[in-house]
Amino acid sequence: MCDYKMQRTDWAERYLEKFSSFPLTWENVYRSTEYVDKTKKEVVDLLFVLRNEGIFISLKCQEDPRTRTGDKLTKWINKKAKKALKQIKGGIRTCQTSGYCCEHPRRGKVFFRPKEIKITHAIVLVETLEVVRLADEFDLEIDAIPISYFSLNDFLNILDKFRTIKDIQRYLSERKSLSREILTTLGLEKTIYEYYVLNNGIFHNITDLSEIALEVKTNKKKINELILIKNSMDKNSYIIESISDALSKRLKGYKKGLDTKTSIRYDSPLNRKKYLLMQNEICDLVLNERRKIGEKFLEMMKKVENVSKKKSMAYQAISLDSKPNFQYVLSSSKGFERQEVINKSELLIRAALAEYNNERGMIITYNHDNDNFEVILVDKFEKTGFDVEYAKQFFGKLKFEHIPIEVI
Repeated sequence: MCDYKMQRTDWAERYLEKFSSFPLTWENVYRSTEYVDKTKKEVVDLLFVLRNEGIFISLKCQEDPRTRTGDKLTKWINKKAKKALKQIKGGIRTCQTSGYCCEHPRRGKVFFRPKEIKITHAIVLVETLEVVRLADEFDLEIDAIPISYFSLNDFLNILDKFRTIKDIQRYLSERKSLSREILTTLGLEKTIYEYYVLNNGIFHNITDLSEIALEVKTNKKKINELILIKNSMDKNSYIIESISDALSKRLKGYKKGLDTKTSIRYDSPLNRKKYLLMQNEICDLVLNERRKIGEKFLEMMKKVENVSKKKSMAYQAISLDSKPNFQYVLSSSKGFERQEVINKSELLIRAALAEYNNERGMIITYNHDNDNFEVILVDKFEKTGFDVEYAKQFFGKLKFEHIPIEVI
């Protein structure tokens, strides 16, 4: 039982917000969505946003989940799920014509205009410690938007396993091909997820829960091996998630040692927006991309750390299937003053854009001396003769890393 004075659903809403913020990043997670009108009526409990796409979430919890079991629990869950679904229906339809706002721990109150966010999925979460099947009348789609039903614990596991909004969206989209029986059963997501992993992200015309359970049971050893491999690879994504989160926090004394030209590029501390653009270029990476970029970054950081030279800088250009017109450069340095690190980073990203003929790109440099990241985002790049010369010098013979899209 929760000891907090607030309602347990309110407490769970804040817990889910915090749990979601890493790996998704705080700036992708909004709480207490309500209409901007006299009613101040709540739209949904949580909203996940990446660029112009969002996921609505409505949450219902028990004050003490141990007090209900069997039929009593089933009746309570159906009642609360209907209430959550009604909330989502109203939110989906009204957000097309009415503005709404959300609470955000870093940005304060954030406002969204009608139709500003395209809702791609909606999720009903109900707390249960038992497996419960909802009644048949529950909608699986509202205005062409898929509705998914999960127990709260199952959804926390989904967040932990998929780690990005794009991967969650893909899972929800693949999952909707399952039968109504499966889609309206709460508390069995671990088995469904294991089947998904076993089949490399595909549900093969499964219509019965028993089919999934049998295949999972038969292949349990292989599934455990696949999950161990996945969990090991996922660790490489943590550094990318940390970089995204770190962008929202200014380095203390961030202008110290910087020239005027560099200093004026920073937003005012009272009106910061550029870091959000940078975050988008990290948050829209799928998990497999985060893993592989993170792996390369960690290798580069270790290489620079272990080199005997007092001054050292390593870098690598990376391209992604999902963003063919965007160039990433990873870099690691030690022994240089911060202004020099920024200057070298800018030189590298411009050279990379010139070499690979892209107009947009980002360089992320880890500065070992300050234990911080320097991030530069370039938009609408126009190359000069100097850029072309540096492109040949820095990237002409450099191994180019290409990262294909993989599901699991």
